Amino acid sequence: MKKILLIILAFGTFYIQADDTKFGVGYTTSSWDDIINEGDSLSLGSLELTAFRSFDNGFAAEVGIAEGIGDDSLGSVTAELDTSFFVRGFYNINDNFYVNAIWGNIEATATAGALSASASDTDLGFGVGVMFSIPNSDNMFRLGYEDIEEMNQVSLKLLF
Repeated sequence: MKKILLIILAFGTFYIQADDTKFGVGYTTSSWDDIINEGDSLSLGSLELTAFRSFDNGFAAEVGIAEGIGDDSLGSVTAELDTSFFVRGFYNINDNFYVNAIWGNIEATATAGALSASASDTDLGFGVGVMFSIPNSDNMFRLGYEDIEEMNQVSLKLLF
């Protein structure tokens, strides 16, 4: 809870200093394929809160936090994402399409019966996506796909 309050405070400070800043709320599905055997897959969901800042030259940056809200199981092992953080850098190809790089710390917990183990990893990945402006509003929808090491992410976000 302390982490969330500190991040909200940091977002507020960042927002005051930048006119082109938007906050974001979204859902992300993270998937891993062929984990143990070929055909095995694991898919975990998370809620993202972000601060997005666009610049005049087509570049943009985003900082955020993700909290796992969906779990999945593989055999008798159940996995769930923990609180993670990330930074994204964007290059807007035009008004709608973008490419991005993402760097983040991903934390997860796996549980099998009474045994539980947590792990974290810091990875770099790349992605592509599309942003749509909502008519008669400054708000935007963003749909993106990212490839991070052995993980794929699909996200849908509202920027306001």
